[in-house]
Amino acid sequence: MSTGWVAAQVRSRSLASHCVGPAGAREVASAGSLDGALAVLAASGYGERIHLGLNLAASERALFATVLRNLRVLAGWCPPLGASRLHVLAGGFELANLSGELARVEGRDAAEPYDLGSLASVTRSNAVAGMGGLREALRRSPWGDPGSLDGGAMRIALQFAFVRRVVESVPEAAEWAESYAALVLARELRHKGLWIELGDGGFRLKKSFEAAEKTARRIVILGEDELQSGILTVKTFSTGLQTKVPRAELDVFLSTPLSE
Repeated sequence: MSTGWVAAQVRSRSLASHCVGPAGAREVASAGSLDGALAVLAASGYGERIHLGLNLAASERALFATVLRNLRVLAGWCPPLGASRLHVLAGGFELANLSGELARVEGRDAAEPYDLGSLASVTRSNAVAGMGGLREALRRSPWGDPGSLDGGAMRIALQFAFVRRVVESVPEAAEWAESYAALVLARELRHKGLWIELGDGGFRLKKSFEAAEKTARRIVILGEDELQSGILTVKTFSTGLQTKVPRAELDVFLSTPLSE
């Protein structure tokens, strides 16, 4: 193991020792009030930014800013391979920044962007010339072309791009990323008036099919292949047919009566 990896390992263990851990997370969840949760976090490694009296939005911001700071510190200690993986994971914060940039282009208020430092792949200076300028900046970045100038479509495309990047570069987080993608897709379809239920990610495919067939007309399969291609597999239970459907056309397909 190189000295760079040794240094990164020592630093990561130091950062991990300040985490609240599973027990602390359960304590926060069961605190019963915001101030109770803040008291737990204030006594932990998050205490530099979190204190009693913060509202919910400020508390969340302080919590995320602490995580980002730790990512930046760790990236500075890591050799290039490790740092590149941290760049991908920091994409969650850049996604928030890009969503804010979209809001500003649309004339709406947005939170102050997170300071990503060297972890940024799209800088604000490259993303302020309207939707066209933002799309071009994304096209030239690891995010890729979102394929649209519509703000809503761009947000969804960015969320799926983030998932693909995590699956490709940080396979240890692939299961989490796929679950996140399922939540994004379900929220998008529900927003368009469709009744959607999420499957249990712990089920094997056959068991998921059996469970879905009891309550649903169709099941949408969203796995690594579907994330990479953007083409989802939909099985219609009444006919047994499996159809390949582009993600952007999924709401129209699912809204079509089965008799058509």
